[in-house]
Formats: sequence, structure tokens, C-alpha cells
Amino acid sequence: MKLLLPVAAFLATFICGVFTQSTKHFPNDSIRVRLLIYSGREDPTWSVSPFSRLYRNISYLMQRPTPSPQNSFPRLGYNGFDVVMPGVPTRTIPARSNPVLESMLLYSGRQYIDESTYRYVLSDIHR
Repeated sequence: MKLLLPVAAFLATFICGVFTQSTKHFPNDSIRVRLLIYSGREDPTWSVSPFSRLYRNISYLMQRPTPSPQNSFPRLGYNGFDVVMPGVPTRTIPARSNPVLESMLLYSGRQYIDESTYRYVLSDIHR
């Protein structure tokens, strides 16, 4: 019985830590992410739970300045991410401006993006 409670607490933390959601209602303390990729249909949108292992890393990287990419004009395909942190206005992370942050944001929504789109964006980020 003494072992059961810590194991249950660990499992609950782990399950919540890897949970993200893709709905129109986002908890106020989550990070909202939108992949800017489509022109004719709705872009994939998801949230990163504060219990996720990625939440702290994304929060840290979002506080750091992001350099402007060399070619910042809109193009077809992947254009970056819109990110909303709790209490902070939407910030656009342009394509190829911060490969570490972009990769982390992409990975945080992997379950909401089809595999071919995921591979395309990942290869574009690291081009």
C-alpha cells in the first residue's frame, strides 16, 4: 500500500506530462501553438500543458530573442509558428529563425500533424 500511492502519483504526473490537446478551448495556463503551413485550409493548432516536459523548455526559449530570417517574405508551405504564452500576446516564430525552438514546437504537436507534413516541416527547419 505504501508503494501504491507514489506509483499512482508518478503515473498521473507522467500521463499529464505527455498530454497535449487539440481543441478550440485551451486552458489559460497552457501554451497555444499554431503551425503556419496551409493557405487553403485551417492550420493545425494545439496546446502544450504546463505539466508537459516540453512546457518549461518552450517557455525558456520563447523568452530569448529570435533573429529574423534572411528571407522573411511569405512563401508556400511552412512559414513558422504562432505561439501564445499565458498572459503574453501572440508571437510569430518565422520559419528557419530558431531551429531548436521550431523543432520543439513541432514535436509538441506531433500527434496532431500527419507524418508526411511532420517530416516536410522538420526538413525545412533544418535546411
